[in-house]
Amino acid sequence: SGGYQFSDGTSVVYEQDRFQKLSGDTKAPLQNGDMFTDGQYTFRYAAPVKGLLAMNAKAGKTTRRYYPLGDQLAHIVGYSFAKSQFKGNIERVFDKVLLGKEKKKTWWSLERTIERTPGNNLVLTIDDDLQRVTYAELKNKLEDLNGRYTSDQFKGAAVVINREGEILASATIPSYNPNDIRSIYQALKESEEDHWNSAYINRATHKSYPPGSTMKVIMSTIALDNKEKFLRNIGGGQYAIKNANRNFVCTGWLDSFQGRSFGKYGIPDFGGKSHGEMNLDRALTVSCNNTFAFLALNAGWEMIQRYSEGYGFNRQFDLLPYEMYKDDIQLDSNINR
Repeated sequence: SGGYQFSDGTSVVYEQDRFQKLSGDTKAPLQNGDMFTDGQYTFRYAAPVKGLLAMNAKAGKTTRRYYPLGDQLAHIVGYSFAKSQFKGNIERVFDKVLLGKEKKKTWWSLERTIERTPGNNLVLTIDDDLQRVTYAELKNKLEDLNGRYTSDQFKGAAVVINREGEILASATIPSYNPNDIRSIYQALKESEEDHWNSAYINRATHKSYPPGSTMKVIMSTIALDNKEKFLRNIGGGQYAIKNANRNFVCTGWLDSFQGRSFGKYGIPDFGGKSHGEMNLDRALTVSCNNTFAFLALNAGWEMIQRYSEGYGFNRQFDLLPYEMYKDDIQLDSNINR
């Protein structure tokens, strides 16, 4: 209400339903992108259009759909070309809602239909600023990996979810430009030739992967729920991992269990690093493969399955409308160990 004054003498106040910039005796409406400095911090004003993920934009005498984030959110929002009715993802699934036709009148209605039906806005949990950051960080990471290993095979996805389970950002690379129909066709062509490695597939939702280190959280839960079997209290709220009458020691390579050798299928820690004897808290902190593989071998598959299902494994979730991928439900399987 009283506004905010920056160190350069400029003030910002909210008056007459809009933000105003005061500099000396001059008052003017804030413009998108206006910058302010306060000590070591710089602030940028984002106009109310901020947050739009799709909109109608004039292109000469025609109107077409425009996607401000381009390839950064193509796999979620999708694309819509009205003239050819070429649509995909959310644009396709919620087409009638967006056009205001979700309550279409019956064929025998006698009401006048000359007036255009106003469309509806669709509000997502996606935060556009966070989406840009997530996509940029994922891109930088993949470029680093491809450069380090002289490869173009590193692809991936990154998802940001809050405590309420809302998806705030969902990035997948490679991608395509929903504003360019040629880019979409190229991605579809790649999909026909090699679907799972194409730019068209949403790697965050359409592919399944080995769960990896997320299983360590489940194994920690198993151990803490069954301390007598798996853990030894060493004081201070810490627990060592039992190995018969001793504590388990990570050597960087787990090659046997209860006298049975794994042969060439030993379980390495990342980089072959040996962590030594650790408590459960430290093992989870450093993500020790050997420790949690040892716990898993002790627990057995039936207990692991029971606890995993408690965490949501083997269940379906409505993260996105089923219609977005009902014809594309193959999963990566037959993973050889």
